[in-house]
Amino acid sequence: MTAISSAIIMDTILSGARSAFETYQDLSGGHWVGNAPESFLQACIALAFKDLKDQDDRLYVTLEASTKKILADVDMKIDRRTVKMSDRERFDMRLWYKGGLPRAIIETKKAWNADSCNRDAERIRQWIRAKSNPINSGYVVGYTVAKGKTAVDTIKRRFEAIKNRTGASHYQAVQPSVQDPGGWVWDIACFEIR
Repeated sequence: MTAISSAIIMDTILSGARSAFETYQDLSGGHWVGNAPESFLQACIALAFKDLKDQDDRLYVTLEASTKKILADVDMKIDRRTVKMSDRERFDMRLWYKGGLPRAIIETKKAWNADSCNRDAERIRQWIRAKSNPINSGYVVGYTVAKGKTAVDTIKRRFEAIKNRTGASHYQAVQPSVQDPGGWVWDIACFEIR
């Protein structure tokens, strides 16, 4: 079985994020997705994976995936001394293949500064580094706004700082950033965690 590439996953995440932005703006009479509950963004990203699933029926997505369920699905044992997560904790999304093999973990977060995404990146990294774990990557989706003449640069610097703080291998942002006449700029980035 050929693996679904990280590039395809990142493109799909960003497609879903852009859809969330446009849909919420339309539904709310002009409000940005940052005003919506995080679950709205998660659902739109999941729906983008449905479009990918229509092309390749091996990939599935689960929302609010519990760590206990993930462990049971793959019959995986983790060292509780190194993976500091309780069985009650959940990941926002889990991608997995038809046979039950997990592909990736996805977390979404409002990204106001370099530390805002770091806890999620650390949670993902704990799982990736666990022995006998078939998950080889995770993604933190950070969305943010800024205002003013340098808003686009502010967001770029914020995303670079998040990449550096989380140790992400790389990131990709929605391009171009969305701007409104009042000087506000919205953008979202997907950070790959390995």
